[in-house]
Amino acid sequence: MSLHDIIFHYDLFDLFFDLFRPRFRNSRAHIREEAIEHLTDQNTLGWIAKNDDYVFNRHSALRKIIDQSILEDIAKNAGDSYVRIAAIDKVTDQAVLAWIAQNDPDRDTKISAIHKLMDQVVLGKIARGEGIIPMLEVRFAALKNLTDQTSLGWIAKNDSAIGIRIFAISKLIDQHLLVFLAKNDERSDVRIAAIEKLTCLNEYQWLNELFTLDYKEKQQVISIVISLLVKNNLLSKLIDLDNVIYQQANAILCQLEKAYSEKKVNFSAEYFRDAWDAVSSGDSFELIYSG
Repeated sequence: MSLHDIIFHYDLFDLFFDLFRPRFRNSRAHIREEAIEHLTDQNTLGWIAKNDDYVFNRHSALRKIIDQSILEDIAKNAGDSYVRIAAIDKVTDQAVLAWIAQNDPDRDTKISAIHKLMDQVVLGKIARGEGIIPMLEVRFAALKNLTDQTSLGWIAKNDSAIGIRIFAISKLIDQHLLVFLAKNDERSDVRIAAIEKLTCLNEYQWLNELFTLDYKEKQQVISIVISLLVKNNLLSKLIDLDNVIYQQANAILCQLEKAYSEKKVNFSAEYFRDAWDAVSSGDSFELIYSG
């Protein structure tokens, strides 16, 4: 073996220069690892977290960093997405988290920032898919933290992704908007999702409108509303409706009984039947819901 081969085979150049380097810049990872254990300088640790070519050393350095400005720089600029995510877990500045959520190219890094984000304006913007590459998982993460009813209402009414719309509806509390969606949306799954969120069923006018709408899925609507009435001890409201609605509801109960007997539903329609008969005859009845 020639002298040239020996030098490069044994990394003699690196071993030579290691004599003049700080230990955290040593060519051998285990030497750098030992050096990190004794380091406290935040800038040095930040450099290691971003630049060391051994992943264990990058994370070891990051665990020792408490300086927020250095953590923010790592969270925004480190080349390793896992290091960025670990730094995000320690970042507290909402503006920095908002920047990462909107600008980082990595989906999981965005989501990690969103999990800590509280700014409703930014969350609404991300949930609507504005100004970012549209990633459904990222938008769902933003929706999970979104509580602003105006943003949720816009998404529920206008978003192009049906799953996003239904998730937004599940977080709506605006009963007027839910009734609007239940009555007017062109998609049956959106209408059903809105109906299932209604808590205003004790108001006769809205209840009557839901029952009398010309839905293709009218029987499904009626069965859902009946179940909601039973859960909320409001079944007597059906007695106020006209005979046609009463007959439709009665037909639904028959179907529920048949579905239950065939093990197609997980609640007993006999509770609805007994409650229906008791309320219709004016008798008292303790409503029980097992669905």
